[in-house]
Amino acid sequence: MRRIERSMMQKIHGLKDLKQIHATIVKTSIPHDCSFQLSKLIELSALSCNRGCFLYAHKLLSQIQNPNLFLYNTMIRGSLINKQSNEATLLYMQMRKQNILPNNFTFPFVLRAFGEQFELKRGEEVHGCILKTGFGSNLFVLTTLLNMYSLCGRNSRAFTQVFDEMPVKDVVSWNSMISGHLRHGELDLARKLFERMPERDVVSWTLVIDGYVKNGHHDRSLSLFHQMQLVGVEPSVITLISVLTACANLGALELGRWIHCYIEKRKLKIDNKLGTALIDMYAKCGDIGKGLEVFSSLECGKDVITWTSVIVGLAMNGKCREALDFFTCMVMEGIKPDEITFLGVLCACSHQGFVNEGRQYFDSMMKDYHLMPRIENYSCMIDLFGRAGLLEEAKDLVENMPFQADSVILGSLFAACQTHKNVELGEQVMKLLVEIEPENKGNYVILSNIYAVAGRWENVAQVRKKLKEKGTRRVPGCSSIEVDYQVHEFLSGDRSHSRSMEIFEMLDLLRGYDK
Repeated sequence: MRRIERSMMQKIHGLKDLKQIHATIVKTSIPHDCSFQLSKLIELSALSCNRGCFLYAHKLLSQIQNPNLFLYNTMIRGSLINKQSNEATLLYMQMRKQNILPNNFTFPFVLRAFGEQFELKRGEEVHGCILKTGFGSNLFVLTTLLNMYSLCGRNSRAFTQVFDEMPVKDVVSWNSMISGHLRHGELDLARKLFERMPERDVVSWTLVIDGYVKNGHHDRSLSLFHQMQLVGVEPSVITLISVLTACANLGALELGRWIHCYIEKRKLKIDNKLGTALIDMYAKCGDIGKGLEVFSSLECGKDVITWTSVIVGLAMNGKCREALDFFTCMVMEGIKPDEITFLGVLCACSHQGFVNEGRQYFDSMMKDYHLMPRIENYSCMIDLFGRAGLLEEAKDLVENMPFQADSVILGSLFAACQTHKNVELGEQVMKLLVEIEPENKGNYVILSNIYAVAGRWENVAQVRKKLKEKGTRRVPGCSSIEVDYQVHEFLSGDRSHSRSMEIFEMLDLLRGYDK
């Protein structure tokens, strides 16, 4: 038997080998020993990443009269390895129908399966089973239970109760709790938990930093990153990607460059994800040349996301022809573009006024690549037509889109009406905008300008009267500056900055020189 086991381990490279060994077992084994050998074969095939082997393991399982807990655990685990979480839950229910009690190996796999399927109700049933079978103090089981509640949108009371009643809270369980709060935008609760942690690892720091980035609090993410450095925690590649994203959104070029130097000094491998984050940072911070250097230096095969980051970066930096050339090179390399790639291409066409090329690329999305344009792709085309003065074509595209026009698309068409002095279309668009965003006073200002350019002063007076009735409260302007790797943000009239007194004194001094 052991010889057969060893040979199975050595020979199984695919479904063909599996079937041959199965045949050998059936021919050479005595009846009472066959079940045991089939169990070993199921174990080897179910845990394979080969989809065919996993399906064959399923057939083998049906040949065993009374599958035991070990076999069910193996098959459930194999289902997850092969990304078949639904199959894992079916096996669990089949096992329970046969009155087989799960153990500490079953629960983590099943909870993961229910979490992936967002099956909160069934997950709660498993929670009850955990308590009944005496595994309510098993740290690994409870941690996976926390993850399940986190993924499923969770029962807040049960989620908190599981954590509070854990006999020992290790860093993994704390991280699971923080991750759960972050997954539902509860940044303050996540940060409070983070501050309470007796011990924090790089995962803890990264979770909160990334949570801030994903929720648009880029300044807070950089502040936490500085704290992380002060306490001597080495950032992971995932941490650096999150921080680079924050740098890109804040225009923090100095810090972005420092991170790039840090990566090179630590000799970290710049894979596609890290490389894309660097390219995106340099592009958004205005140094597209350095972004191109990063792109050229990438040794591993560049994927569609990496190519797209360069195309979008070139377009936003005014290098529109270069963006289109890069798109051609990408296609020649055999990389299939996606909707975001075409967004960069169409933006390049819009900024440079390449109307015919824009039409061709937009049509190519559907004809050549079978991609359905998103609303952002339509928005680019409407902007392209609007800038070129092709307002009727822009209007037709808006009316024939497969979805309702939003304020961004209508705003683009509205601005084009102002530029090209089209009062009639401007009035039509204004009616639609008022329905979508009635409180946006900027639209009334644009309409007033459209009337003014056309010399319709009576209409100008009417619009200004409406604007006055609505009030003229404006959103304060905002600017930022990076000093010594720290980004400082200022709002118009704001004195909340810690050194605002010195700043205003300097402004007064400058005004004195001006006189």
